[in-house]
Amino acid sequence: MMSEPKKNRKLAKQIDQHLAERITKPTSIKYLCRVFKLNRRALLHIFVERYDRSPIEAARAYRLRAARKMIQTGDVFVQDAARKYGFRRAPDFTNYYKDEFGELPSVTLRRAKR
Repeated sequence: MMSEPKKNRKLAKQIDQHLAERITKPTSIKYLCRVFKLNRRALLHIFVERYDRSPIEAARAYRLRAARKMIQTGDVFVQDAARKYGFRRAPDFTNYYKDEFGELPSVTLRRAKR
């Protein structure tokens, strides 16, 4: 039988993969609990233990990294990258982006266009 920490690592990887596959779609704790047949507490425990983040924060970070890659091409408007990865409100996207990367998305875009 698999030990609890190993089982949690395996499950975290499966959830991670699922989030990566759904990168353009926002997700919820309720949705993840249903898909992986976990209660809320177990799901949070797995993510905080492995990533020091909640599942929603981890999903958001995936989406932010994908949007950042798109912005770094210099061939896109910030709002288009934000929308593609499920951020409906520009101010929220900007705040999350700055928290994650330490700069505004417009600064990333400006640097990419140089």
